[in-house]
Amino acid sequence: MKRLFVISAAFGLFAIFVVTANAQKVGGYKSIAADDDGALAAAEFAVGAESERSGKTMRLDSIHKAERQTVQGANYRLCIEVISEGGEGQDDVSFFVLAVVYQNLKREYKLTSWANSDCGDD
Repeated sequence: MKRLFVISAAFGLFAIFVVTANAQKVGGYKSIAADDDGALAAAEFAVGAESERSGKTMRLDSIHKAERQTVQGANYRLCIEVISEGGEGQDDVSFFVLAVVYQNLKREYKLTSWANSDCGDD
């Protein structure tokens, strides 16, 4: 009887540990392929929105890292390389950005964050 109690208690503790570990992962960002259609659409939107906001002509060069978080819709956290056209007589400038784009359930996008980054592990 005592042995059964110990085994049951150990199993119960193990079950609590598994549930707690999984609960911490739910809702977090998960890596997705850089060439994922959703990541590409979100990156293009981010560059367009920031270009419009800043008044500078920019274009997406590449996606270096892409992650997705499922919420009521999705958040895309993207490390992207962007090219900004230089002024007259100046060269184009390439730089890295960490952008977060929210896509609601109606598939509408909103740029929620745009910050220079080195694309390291954030």
